[in-house]
Amino acid sequence: MEDGDGIHGVQTTPYRVRTLRKKLGLRCKQQLKFKVTTDSKHNLPVAPNILNREFTVNAPGIVWVSDVTYISTNEGWLYLAGVKDLFNGELVGYAMNEKMTKSLVMQALFRATASKNPDKGLIAHSDRGSQYCAHDYQNQLRQFGMIASMSRKGDCYDNAPMESFWGILKIELVHHRRFKTRQYAAILCKSACRLNRWTPFLTAHLKCSRYTKETLNKSQELVEYSVDCNHCKGAH
Repeated sequence: MEDGDGIHGVQTTPYRVRTLRKKLGLRCKQQLKFKVTTDSKHNLPVAPNILNREFTVNAPGIVWVSDVTYISTNEGWLYLAGVKDLFNGELVGYAMNEKMTKSLVMQALFRATASKNPDKGLIAHSDRGSQYCAHDYQNQLRQFGMIASMSRKGDCYDNAPMESFWGILKIELVHHRRFKTRQYAAILCKSACRLNRWTPFLTAHLKCSRYTKETLNKSQELVEYSVDCNHCKGAH
């Protein structure tokens, strides 16, 4: 069995787990219906799959993977673009918008580059969606001295590390919750992204940090992350 502090090595059975869940009123968080966000039906140039699922690297700033995910709200979709360093799983750049455009992915890449200033020759991997194949985005990569790499058509496993991050984030923070506004959804996503990488304490931190439900509902403003949270002390 496992909790936020790690694996305890307690042996149990599926029947015992079901019994405890029923007694405590617990239920599993499950993934919801998948929404396709990759528009690969275009005539734009596609880069070769240079990464080729070589997800293990020995230093930061060698390979970044990128992708766009979505969050449903009562106002419509909120799109979240992210850039992740394969070396340590750090989310080095992100951007959010109500529209999934080339400007969204360009902003995420710009923020990542401004934050980390990587050496030239970095491999920037993504799917072959029209946003990543756009001439402006490709020009941005060349301007930063980066090498474009793209997944094979319809193969999400070629970008598995980024897909995995989105999956955990949405199971923990998005699924089984309905956001009234895009701004409300952006608050939680922004807080998760600012913590840079997904770790076991993240969900606990988002539940017990200084901003409260009342703060979110009234002001719609993000209260900055604080190490006063007991779950998060020593995490940075």
